[in-house]
Amino acid sequence: MGLRSITAAFIAGIVSFAAIPEAKSAIIVADTVIDYFDSGAGPMVGPYGGTFPGTFPVPVPLSHATDGNATTFVSLPQNSFITLGFSGGFVFDGPGLDLFVSEVGSNDETANIFVSSDFGVTFTLLGVATTATVSGFDLGAIGFTENVNAV
Repeated sequence: MGLRSITAAFIAGIVSFAAIPEAKSAIIVADTVIDYFDSGAGPMVGPYGGTFPGTFPVPVPLSHATDGNATTFVSLPQNSFITLGFSGGFVFDGPGLDLFVSEVGSNDETANIFVSSDFGVTFTLLGVATTATVSGFDLGAIGFTENVNAV
């Protein structure tokens, strides 16, 4: 499946809960846009998205993908992508689910989620995020043992 719509809640929702010695969890949020590609298959050229609920589609800044606001979003037409990084750390394989992706829309859209340990030079498919839910992923389920610094 090609990439479909990815929302800011989806993007800002890319987080990791990593176990630390005191048995607490650390939350690391994707906060840096590393790369962006628009296939041109959408209703307009360039970054677009909107607010949920609210206005769509309208031109938006790529920062909607990392602003931490669950009501703003960036959409990606099929065969487009956005690569996000973690400036405050990295994601690693711990007990249970390691990475969570939230998609606020309910348009039967899916997105292939890839992880990278070299800031987006090479990627490994982690799984498929589904629509109108939070999708959780376990790095151990695909045998990924490196530190993730880009999604």
